[in-house]
Amino acid sequence: MRRSIAHLGVGALVLGGLTVGFAPSAAAQGEVVVATGLDNPRQLSWGDDGVLLVAEAGSGGDTCVTPPGAPPESGLCGGSTGGITAIEDPGGGGGTAERVVDGLFSLAGPDGSFAIGSNGADDTDLDGEYLVAEGNFPFGPLAPELLAAAGADTLAHLVVVEPDGEQQLVVPYAALAAAETELNPDGAQDESTAYAVLFVDPTPDGPAGEDGYALVADAAANTVWQVEPDVAAVPENCVGDACIPPYAITVFATFPTPAGDDVTPEYVPTSLATDDDGNVYVGGLGSEVAGAAEVRTYGPDGEELEAWSGFTAITGLAVDGAGEHLYVSQLFGSNPSAAPAGVPGNVVNVDVAAGTYRSVDVPFPGGVAVSADAEVYVSAYSVAPAEGIAETPMSPATPGGEVWRIDFADSADAGLPVPFPQDTGGEGAPAQAFLIALPDLCGGVFLSSGDLTGEWRVTRDDDGDRIEYRGATTVDVLSPDGTVLLDELDVSGEGSEFFGADGTWEYDFAAPSFVFASPAEVDAFAAAGLPANSYFTSGSITKTVSADDVVELISVPTDAVDFCSLLPVA
Repeated sequence: MRRSIAHLGVGALVLGGLTVGFAPSAAAQGEVVVATGLDNPRQLSWGDDGVLLVAEAGSGGDTCVTPPGAPPESGLCGGSTGGITAIEDPGGGGGTAERVVDGLFSLAGPDGSFAIGSNGADDTDLDGEYLVAEGNFPFGPLAPELLAAAGADTLAHLVVVEPDGEQQLVVPYAALAAAETELNPDGAQDESTAYAVLFVDPTPDGPAGEDGYALVADAAANTVWQVEPDVAAVPENCVGDACIPPYAITVFATFPTPAGDDVTPEYVPTSLATDDDGNVYVGGLGSEVAGAAEVRTYGPDGEELEAWSGFTAITGLAVDGAGEHLYVSQLFGSNPSAAPAGVPGNVVNVDVAAGTYRSVDVPFPGGVAVSADAEVYVSAYSVAPAEGIAETPMSPATPGGEVWRIDFADSADAGLPVPFPQDTGGEGAPAQAFLIALPDLCGGVFLSSGDLTGEWRVTRDDDGDRIEYRGATTVDVLSPDGTVLLDELDVSGEGSEFFGADGTWEYDFAAPSFVFASPAEVDAFAAAGLPANSYFTSGSITKTVSADDVVELISVPTDAVDFCSLLPVA
């Protein structure tokens, strides 16, 4: 099963398994920067009196562990840097941004980027009480030093926080990882990392705290949990922990994929929203596969009502009170106005009745919120710590986390899916520059666009997506430290790919070119005498893959060599 939850964890940013580096961009004209200097800002939600709450996943801390023999930058650091920031009057030019909850546990790389921690936060109907979705490292057990750090017991929990002046009560309330181990609703990996939380009050006009409950989007568990406290079980004259109500945790929605299926993108729920009728909207990452992300809506009783598909890597979701407009963050949405190395990401405004879509470019967007006055807010640079990310050999510097107010008034209608690349309207267009990490190829290399980028023609319709490549094109092969191993490799052969709406895939590439076999294709390549990673300078390769992964090689080149043999020997 293809999960791809690197954005939800520490480390390199992954798009379909490929690491990407991009240059930063400023807010576009018409967008207002409401707050800056935020630590990995994620979910946005509304508090009392129109206060905008920002869940900050933090930036790790001083307790760092580096695997033996690994470089320091590959380490994992933990500390109490997460929290919640409240922005008063965000529509009035920025208002005042203040940390109202501090000291929540956070995990991050040494540079503070791509943090895991207080990924989501929401207010409750009790004055001064917040719910926090605390994530967890989804890629294996944590080192003992990190597990022993102060606050680490909140990982993979729904956390209740009650700040009171200089005092702050932090309760790791509902153990989500334990529920995943016991129930494992999606039947897949036993993993849990909470990413969003939604407080639900079925009777908002009734007494506070009587029947409210929480929904938690658990990305790694592929499940939305429902956590219901039993307030009636708390003694009247309770003291200390006896005042914490017991809870029941059940499955509100789960998103299984077929057992043993390593190809189908998983849902990976990341975001939650609700309308005035109590309908619940769930956005999924879709394994970061272009067009595979969805928004699904459920009635208050959990019955699935409707779905919107074709998105790419949803990391935030909002809906207006009437349920007439959805606002969807796409971590890898198109950014046609950016330079070729521009930051990906956008927010899509879906007009539900009209079935139309408009988008605004936002760099690495996270949570989204819409006010009663239809003002839309979004976390920008949601993978960056407050001080930003320093320049590296593979990526320029990136600003710190921000919150923007965005406006769709001047946005043109667009179709879905809205990933790279956009439909080019029947015309050829310069292909996007790229930087791709292939950690399993040739001992780990990067592919970078060369001096010649060629062009593509993209056509998207109900039958599927066709991309045609042509023109002089070169690529560079780089080592992980940025050393050029192969300069200006010629890959100018014309070709095309077609991704059918029915799950089929076809491609046809003429020489000179290269092709890397997917796991489903390795046996077919071997049977045809082709290296799994082939570079060829004559002939062509034509292939079809059925929806159930049956591979047919219609034509193959006769001079293909192993791509890695082109690189200098270390």
